[in-house]
Amino acid sequence: MNSGGDPLDLRKLDLSDLFSIAIKTEMESRETYEKLFREVSNPVAKERFRFLSEEEKKHEDIPRLFFHKTYAGKEPKIPEKSPIPLPEIRYVQGMKTSEIIEQAMEVEISERNFYLSLSKKAEEGREDLSRILNYLSSVEKSHYHHILEGELEAALRLGLYDKYLELLRA
Repeated sequence: MNSGGDPLDLRKLDLSDLFSIAIKTEMESRETYEKLFREVSNPVAKERFRFLSEEEKKHEDIPRLFFHKTYAGKEPKIPEKSPIPLPEIRYVQGMKTSEIIEQAMEVEISERNFYLSLSKKAEEGREDLSRILNYLSSVEKSHYHHILEGELEAALRLGLYDKYLELLRA
């Protein structure tokens, strides 16, 4: 996922562009979680990242279906890289699980904010689209609060992740 740069001016984009960007953003998130699933050694964290990658795939399908409904017979023009400035998750072998989870939380909150911005643009004439985008925003928020926040608490306060891994290695 890309990071930094000037904020994207959503007002300058048409709905077709927004759908394409949303699809690419979800694709990149899914790829990130798949990579974390493959690379982290902690089995509990692996399972969470597998689950999140599957969730991101479902999210990718939603704007894709809406695109096809809105632009029948056309295919979205998926950008090579998402122009949305999402934080990048950096993983280094041996990194604490809590550090990885904190980065994932930043991505989820950025995606939530992206969908909220899109829903405001959609309110101008597409109430149905606005509802879908608000739904995606709330799902990203639930990833943050209901999945990652609990995992972070376990990793930081309870020390469960890294202790669990140590027990497995013993």
